[in-house]
Amino acid sequence: MTVEPELGQCTATDDFVAFHRQQDMALKSEEVRQAELETQRLQERLNLRLLGDPTPFEGAASVRVATSPPDDLPTPPSET
Repeated sequence: MTVEPELGQCTATDDFVAFHRQQDMALKSEEVRQAELETQRLQERLNLRLLGDPTPFEGAASVRVATSPPDDLPTPPSET
């Protein structure tokens, strides 16, 4: 079996490979844009002298939620 990592003489998967390359490039472009926006956001925080942690919730290990039953539930009839 021969595997060609680049487009070659076999055209059986050329459309598939080309499509996925386009998708990979689009994804990378969006990741770069996201990084640019994050850099801009952080620069704007610095310009406003907002020097606190810009990502205070990043890396949170867990969230704790406490619940309690409502006080106005009817009491079920006792079985005697």
